[in-house]
Amino acid sequence: MKVILILLTIIGGVVTLSCSNTGKQAVATKEVSEKIGRTETDEGIQEPTVSGHHRVEEANIIKSLPVKNFVIIDSTNFDNYQEEGVSDDAFIKKIKFQTSNSSAAHFRIRYSVPFSKNFSAIVITYRDGEHELITTLVTLDKDGHIIDQLDIAYDEVAESAFSKVGKFEKDRISVQSWNYMNEVPTHEENVFLVLETGRLKPL
Repeated sequence: MKVILILLTIIGGVVTLSCSNTGKQAVATKEVSEKIGRTETDEGIQEPTVSGHHRVEEANIIKSLPVKNFVIIDSTNFDNYQEEGVSDDAFIKKIKFQTSNSSAAHFRIRYSVPFSKNFSAIVITYRDGEHELITTLVTLDKDGHIIDQLDIAYDEVAESAFSKVGKFEKDRISVQSWNYMNEVPTHEENVFLVLETGRLKPL
């Protein structure tokens, strides 16, 4: 009988010690969690993604641009291309803007064109070397990806022999390419239909 009582006493002591250690570990874990400022449920919480952050930046840049109403004539040249818009190389890289070659620089995001609510349309001008200036229309989807783009104006000061002038109407774009090399200047015109998808279809 004494043996049974001794065994029960030993078992009770072990259980009590085990519960005491478990309680201390729980308190210690709680204290550590409070010190680092998070709970276990914080593991599933993530910071805003970079892509989401950039979409906000892109939207803000586009909204900040002046909006031009139809009919729009763009004959941008070296004398006037810096008068409007913003310079933002990070935006140019983010949308993966396609330039004529690697020497392109001095980008100006100049204005937006209200073709449709389904996509954004913006005009970007940049210098290609020291003597050429190119102006391009870019259409973007709601995630900031380029749908299509078209060179709509051109100026060069090396010989002043070539230029382009663009004209925007509600659903189409016409681009006149001028050649002043001959005594009588010549030009050709290309017309593009602006589709609701943001694509530019040659006519």
